[in-house]
Amino acid sequence: MITIPSSPIARKSASGGFLPLARLMLAACALLVSTGTARALQTGIQNELSAAEYQALLDLYNSAGGKGWLNDQGWPNPAKSWQGVTIQGVERDGNGDVVTKGTVSALLLPRSLLVGTLPASLGNLTHLQNFDLSSNQLSGPIPATFGGMTELLVCNLSGNKLSGRIPTSLGNLTKLGSLDLGDNKLTGPIPAELGNLSKLKILSLFNNALTGPIPTALGGLTLIESIDFGINFLNGAIPANFLKLKHLTSMELLGNDFDDRNPNTPFMKSRQALADKGVAVPYLPQRHRIIALTGDLAFGSRKVNTRTSLKLTISNTGDFAMKVTRLKLPVGFKGNFTGTIQPGKKKAVTITFAPTAKKLYAGQLTVVSDANYGTPTARISGTGN
Repeated sequence: MITIPSSPIARKSASGGFLPLARLMLAACALLVSTGTARALQTGIQNELSAAEYQALLDLYNSAGGKGWLNDQGWPNPAKSWQGVTIQGVERDGNGDVVTKGTVSALLLPRSLLVGTLPASLGNLTHLQNFDLSSNQLSGPIPATFGGMTELLVCNLSGNKLSGRIPTSLGNLTKLGSLDLGDNKLTGPIPAELGNLSKLKILSLFNNALTGPIPTALGGLTLIESIDFGINFLNGAIPANFLKLKHLTSMELLGNDFDDRNPNTPFMKSRQALADKGVAVPYLPQRHRIIALTGDLAFGSRKVNTRTSLKLTISNTGDFAMKVTRLKLPVGFKGNFTGTIQPGKKKAVTITFAPTAKKLYAGQLTVVSDANYGTPTARISGTGN
């Protein structure tokens, strides 16, 4: 509490004279303003986190096109809370000031139009438990530093354009219960190190470009319930130790390079052995139609009442003809195709963006067809200016 003296004689100066009352009042007001400003900053995310964790989040905003996000409330204002970020462990004193900084426990920004790359500094979120950046337009590699997120329970990076190999360092995430890297452009073999994830129950690597055999080390996933390796280029047989996985109920393998020429191939025998144990092992038999969509449908900023076109490629990677009946697009976008796509063939379709107002246009494109496997949808966006 600050007491304002009632007369000039209440306070002497250092030289022995008296300070004028007006000067004392100005000094007191300046102190109150200064104290109030410092305390206001205590409510912001920058004051609640270590410098390393705060910088990691800021790096994500800068490297993944934060200015164009759909869900960006508070970002990147250091004096506010940020949407999708949960912080735990912050302790405050009686005045509300932070005395113990917290840590990021959840980072959830699915379907938020993140466009760009994942910064390596996100690996500094070492107390992160729930991590979901699914259904965005992230590209580039998964940083090896993510292996430092050793408290992770759930990791979902599906539905992006991530490329390169799956880091072997993800084998350090021994508390992980669910890992979904499906619907990306990942290449190379499945790392044997994923067999270290002893608490993993759900593993999805669906619809990538992974090669080689299924690692025998994955037989160490003793709690695994569901595995999805569909739509890749895997070969070989299902490892024999998978028969000892007591909790496994489903293993998707459709659309790979397994040898199924007759029931006596190693793959077909191993698949049948799992099926005999009651495990559902869907596989791609003959006469299946697999749809795949490629093409960047992020139109960016375009002038109102103009038209811009991009190409969408519809592929049939199955072994039977696929019939497309129509395209479903959100407001602001147009495109049309009806016809048959033969196995192993593709069709390029023109998609047009024609904004009529200064606003964000975004949503999901759907190809309506008789495909019985694959992903018939794609994110589409544009902004009128």
